[in-house]
Amino acid sequence: MQKIFKSLIFSLIILSSISVNVFAFEKVNSAQELENSMYNNLKNWNTDFVLYYEGNDIDNSNKIKDVFEEACKRDDYLERSVSNYRILIRGTEQNVTVTYRTTKEQETYINSELKRISNNLIDKNMTDIDKVVAINNYLVKIYKYDDELKSDNVYSALTTGKTICQGYAMTAYKMFNFVGIESRIVIGTMNNIGHAWNQVKVNGQWYHLDVTNNDNVVRDKYLLVSDGFLKNSGFEWDNSEYSLSPYNYYKSSTSYVDYNNDKEKDISQSYNGGYWYKKDGFWYYWRGSGVNALGWLNNDSNWYYLGKDGKMKLGWVYDYGNWYYLSQDGRMKTGWIYSGNKWYCLGANGELKTGWIYNNGNWYYLGKDGGMKIGWIYDQGNWYYCWSDGKMAYNTVVNGYKLNSNGAWTN
Repeated sequence: MQKIFKSLIFSLIILSSISVNVFAFEKVNSAQELENSMYNNLKNWNTDFVLYYEGNDIDNSNKIKDVFEEACKRDDYLERSVSNYRILIRGTEQNVTVTYRTTKEQETYINSELKRISNNLIDKNMTDIDKVVAINNYLVKIYKYDDELKSDNVYSALTTGKTICQGYAMTAYKMFNFVGIESRIVIGTMNNIGHAWNQVKVNGQWYHLDVTNNDNVVRDKYLLVSDGFLKNSGFEWDNSEYSLSPYNYYKSSTSYVDYNNDKEKDISQSYNGGYWYKKDGFWYYWRGSGVNALGWLNNDSNWYYLGKDGKMKLGWVYDYGNWYYLSQDGRMKTGWIYSGNKWYCLGANGELKTGWIYNNGNWYYLGKDGGMKIGWIYDQGNWYYCWSDGKMAYNTVVNGYKLNSNGAWTN
């Protein structure tokens, strides 16, 4: 396994006079305020921000580094996502540049996919133990270990199906959070080689879970186990950084199914297992686990949405901060759609787009409601014009007004 101890490239440079580009700035008056502001920028995946520290409780520049790393430690996923950073100091000014393992757009994709998968995977009548087992089983099935040691984040894991221990642990951490289970990403070693795994808190008790080794060594050997069990298996970590896990959840050894053999059904069949049925004019999906599916359902490579009452939804649906559109057969739409005398554009994940979008070589402007705009448009201090088909005009004259190569009206 790849050695994955956190190894941030840190630059702390004190400048007497230099011109810097200001992207976002804020004044802070104490080390705690500085940490809070750093954390707020980090959780928003900001890559460049400027903070003005005007307090007197940081007496040397090295403590700025400590404050930054404390901000990272507030969230295990965030801490593992920061690959390197640089802080340039000029007087009270702290100019911070951060490189993440993923982009903000990739994180949006990650959240969208894992929320849907989690919703589809988990039944409301499941216990927390059931949820942990279901997520473990799912990741064991869809991921394979990346022997080239390149895939170290959730985006590459989801898009390639391969990852290292860090990708397993980060994916599990996200999914546990989405289903309401408190968890940690544990950083340590196994047989003196850097390794990452999870801790989960169920029924008031913390347990260890190593999905990587459950997938690649012995099936579910490390499912809900104790500190002692891991230490006896060659694991080491800083005990002071994590909660105690004094017990194994399972009291006796169990024989487990090999989820990697070629004869087993694909995971999509495992968690989609069930059938559609119609009652009182509405469609429902009955799961193999014995309950109606709720929320997002991936069936036959199409996404559907079933309400809290189990009924398949049609038309517009608002979920997790985004609007989606479901056709008359219930399938989630992507791309351009025409609804209510307006054109709308839906992203690859079905989410409703707003503002400027670039599509097939042309720019379009979508209003706050997502509807495509035509005619004159005022945006961020400039006038633009979109033809009747929605395409932005540029390098032309409209009604006597000259539009430049960016589409903006120039005097």
